[in-house]
Amino acid sequence: MTLCESEPGNISFFLNFLKMLAIKRISEILCRRSVFSYDIIFDLQRKNRSIDIFALYRYTMATAYVLINCELGSEESIISQLKAINGVKEVHGTFGAYDILAKIESPTVEALREIITWKIRKIEKIRSTLTLMGIEGQS
Repeated sequence: MTLCESEPGNISFFLNFLKMLAIKRISEILCRRSVFSYDIIFDLQRKNRSIDIFALYRYTMATAYVLINCELGSEESIISQLKAINGVKEVHGTFGAYDILAKIESPTVEALREIITWKIRKIEKIRSTLTLMGIEGQS
């Protein structure tokens, strides 16, 4: 009996099996990059959530919030420069101890570090930064 001759239930089982193999392979690749956990895939499956590339992408992104102190009067200029940086998703002027809050997303923690160190901290008139890293799975 071939797959084509099998019952519809067997085809459904076979397709689910292929889906699991694909998910396992993707998770192995992502786990090797140290930005993903097998637990996330199986947690999604237990909750009967749809598992697709977009769900995996959401869990593989590294996120950081950068609090920025800048020179007086330079906020607007810095905000516009931050918005031009690839990876900066949100920028807000703030009241309080810090002048600007920026949300940065990147495929890996290493790429995130590069953005903060070599792009954001090099902007003229930024005096200091404080980086808060997001915790995977706690959002």
